[in-house]
Amino acid sequence: MRSVLSTTSSVSDKHPETAGGPVVVTRAAGFIGSHVVEAYLAERREVIGIDRRSVTDDLVAAANLGTVVANPLLRLHQAELSTAELEPLLAGADTVIHLAALPGVRDSWAPVFP
Repeated sequence: MRSVLSTTSSVSDKHPETAGGPVVVTRAAGFIGSHVVEAYLAERREVIGIDRRSVTDDLVAAANLGTVVANPLLRLHQAELSTAELEPLLAGADTVIHLAALPGVRDSWAPVFP
């Protein structure tokens, strides 16, 4: 069994249909999102990163994206997904990796979960 982070396979190998256009990664400055961003950038893919946290104001976001924030293939947008105008952010993308979510599902079902 190959590891997801194996050096012998690439993200595009697993999904060849997405091997050309930009990839949108939500919660790009998070732990998992930043690793997904790094993996696509390593393949020289254009990445549109969206996160509500700013790499200039949030130390964790800055640490997570510190090695790639200056990469010209990365377009990083600070936005709150629930209120942002998403159409311009998603324009031209052929893949969306959606990692932004509540940490638990209870509050997403109802204010009071039985």
